[in-house]
Amino acid sequence: MAKMHGPKACFVPIRENATQVIVSYDFKADGKKNAYWQEVYFNKNRTAKPSLEQIKQAVIADIDARTDEKSEKGYVWQDKPVTLNWENRQNFKAVHDAAAMYPEQVTFPKTFKLGTDENGADVYHQFESMEELAQFYLGGLAWIEQCVEEGWQKKAAMDWSPYEPKDE
Repeated sequence: MAKMHGPKACFVPIRENATQVIVSYDFKADGKKNAYWQEVYFNKNRTAKPSLEQIKQAVIADIDARTDEKSEKGYVWQDKPVTLNWENRQNFKAVHDAAAMYPEQVTFPKTFKLGTDENGADVYHQFESMEELAQFYLGGLAWIEQCVEEGWQKKAAMDWSPYEPKDE
């Protein structure tokens, strides 16, 4: 998110520089003289001024990408960062489902690499029981659902009127 310092932020939804048209959205002020927003860029050699439809497509794609990134990298379980990319989701689901369907054949403890910490070190967790694994797995599903819902809400709340062509 871009950040602007100062007593008062000036939010311009569309601005141009030498090589790009910059479209800003999702403006927020934090009450501490800071303002934050997201930006998408259009190269001028492609289009000098993007249409409202192009802006909508770009902003929605940006919201979707940010939602995916948050759902993949934002889950924390027992103070441990968890990477919920597609491969990890499938691995966690496979073990969870097998343990739920065939409890006598799946033994614990089970150790998983959950992700990496802020220093890039691998983070592991040893699950001692099916109950602990279920808590972890269902928590991850709830996290993904929360992220997706926030993305839907953000898209539904978009006010496109500042981006509509002005009669000049």
